[in-house]
Amino acid sequence: MNYKIVSILLALFLAMGSTVFQREAVAVQAPTEHELALLDLINQARANPRSAMTGIGLDPDFVAQNIPVLAGVLDAGMEPLAFHPQLYAAARKHTMGMFEYSQVGSILPDGLSPKERAKEEGYPAIEAGVSASGVLFQNFIAPESVLQSIFRSMLLDELNPGAQKDLVLLNPALNETGITLIPGEIVLAGQTRKGYLSSCLAGYSLGEEIADQLFEMINMVRDRPEFFLREAGLEHVLAEEDSPGSSVSDFQRLPPLARDQRLASAGLIHVFDIEEYLYYGPVSPGGQDPLSRVSMFGFEATGAVSPLAFAEIREGMSAGDYMFELFEQLVDQEISSPDGPGHILSDWFSEIGLGIGVITLETAPGTWTSYMLLSAHLARPASPRLFVVGGVYRSKMDESGKEYWDGLAGLRIELVELTGDVLASSITGRNGLYQIPLISGMNKINLYDKGQAIASKALVMPQKNTFINFILRDIYLDVD
Repeated sequence: MNYKIVSILLALFLAMGSTVFQREAVAVQAPTEHELALLDLINQARANPRSAMTGIGLDPDFVAQNIPVLAGVLDAGMEPLAFHPQLYAAARKHTMGMFEYSQVGSILPDGLSPKERAKEEGYPAIEAGVSASGVLFQNFIAPESVLQSIFRSMLLDELNPGAQKDLVLLNPALNETGITLIPGEIVLAGQTRKGYLSSCLAGYSLGEEIADQLFEMINMVRDRPEFFLREAGLEHVLAEEDSPGSSVSDFQRLPPLARDQRLASAGLIHVFDIEEYLYYGPVSPGGQDPLSRVSMFGFEATGAVSPLAFAEIREGMSAGDYMFELFEQLVDQEISSPDGPGHILSDWFSEIGLGIGVITLETAPGTWTSYMLLSAHLARPASPRLFVVGGVYRSKMDESGKEYWDGLAGLRIELVELTGDVLASSITGRNGLYQIPLISGMNKINLYDKGQAIASKALVMPQKNTFINFILRDIYLDVD
């Protein structure tokens, strides 16, 4: 069993708590209730872009003609934006900069791009964008009164024909955000005005790329434990001498975990709380546990856990390399538990969020080391709900002739009644993954490419989440 790496980091945290070593302070701030309400408005628009556009007086089909990337998601929607503490810090600095420069916009006189501003806060952005707006007033206005105005202004700003602005709120490629709503004074035309200014800084990071791959791996192992662990080269897990009767080969096939961004946000708060207060465990020094963290983001659960794993950041490491290190630690924790599987290989939990962030610690005087730290929050919702979870892949061969699957983005998935009525739909993400809520009855899952149905699978309403992969080959299609 490989516990050395976990023991080293735990010892490091304990040692740093009793030494004079310094580290860069990262204040972990939670969003206000009004900022979360504004984020909820944005996520409602991402869930149903057509309705959101109609609600602000725009013709959705005309907008999609001008912004082609929206054509495929008008009705299917896109995944919600998850709160990210580093993007929140970046958004706050952007908003305070708007007050300082008396200017509302995505680029301020300091010249920092959204990606640069995110990276300044330690967020390893692959893509990033910012949307900004504000409301001025003479007499005091309560913050809840300006939410709709700010949301509408941001959405119109990026969708109006001829605006030529980057998509942020409705950008399918972005999935994390920090959003602010800050009162203050701004000078316009020589006059000081009071108002609320808001910034939504959204991004996609290396951490999210790792999270996508890790989520995919976890569900594949739950579906076929022995096969996929052997494929991953983790044969040692299949026959642990020190854990008789608890090896993965003894486990039954498990339903997939569904993904929830609120759980991912709870995980990210946990990651940066660990960096702030130097501990390594599920419960913070202030007593915040997994259940209270998920509740903070509106996820009502009857139980929650938050296993941890980490990987040192090294040059030349890919998202897949980091994913494998994190995954191996999670599996080792499951196999070594005297009580049996308690998180990713447990049948009790049905939903998961993967919070992965970069933390930097002073590991010796003058020596700083950065880590990818994972806090995986698994929960059982208080009100049960079911999902179809899976991926759409193109089957390919590597140089050695071994088959591998390449995720296909942008394909439409529909849950359809036998009468033909569409109950729910989704678009595959950048790694080919999809998730659709299950609605009772005799249904089928249809896969579309460029408007043409290319596969279908009958689905009798199950009692648990269901795992369905579509594997595309040159001349035929398999449904797994």
